[in-house]
Amino acid sequence: MFWTFFYGGFCYMQAGFLREQVCKNYVCPYARFQGVMFDPDTPIITCDPERGEPRGARKKGADVKNAGLGDCVDCGLCVAVCPTGIDIRKGGQCECIGCGACIDVCDPVMDKVGLPRGLIRYTTENALAKHFTSKEVIAHSSAPDHSLFDDSDSNHDCFDLVLAVRVPLKVDVIRDRSILAREADDGRIENVYNLR
Repeated sequence: MFWTFFYGGFCYMQAGFLREQVCKNYVCPYARFQGVMFDPDTPIITCDPERGEPRGARKKGADVKNAGLGDCVDCGLCVAVCPTGIDIRKGGQCECIGCGACIDVCDPVMDKVGLPRGLIRYTTENALAKHFTSKEVIAHSSAPDHSLFDDSDSNHDCFDLVLAVRVPLKVDVIRDRSILAREADDGRIENVYNLR
């Protein structure tokens, strides 16, 4: 009972009180790892600054292009729904946990103002800079040169060596002796096994 209440209380403390503090580099290590584990071809959630800036409110039917405004209507909903409280419009940030809530709230806003979806989307830094289409992003990200974090030949050679000398995977299927075979409702015979 002690451990049940201990772990239950610990989870409640993180989810109920600390909330975004857990995700902002204090408790959860994901944000710190995320910053070193991607390259310019890794898909991340990002806002297209070229398309969205300068952001600003507009009236219905107003000529946005003559006003010099981008597609972002500066509604602030992307910031309001973010569980870590970041503004994705300021670029990639280590606190982003990749939940996609900002994408889900931005697309309907774009629909309402009659602009194409995808102001905030999953894409890569290279795709934004080079204006790749969705198919080009997938083709570029899945190319063999981008399968590891470093594109150097020595890194690929090291990876090949690790694969060549790895210990083979061994799987043991052991029948549980404490539970006997039993007949299920549909007439099939069931056994319990441990997979190790």
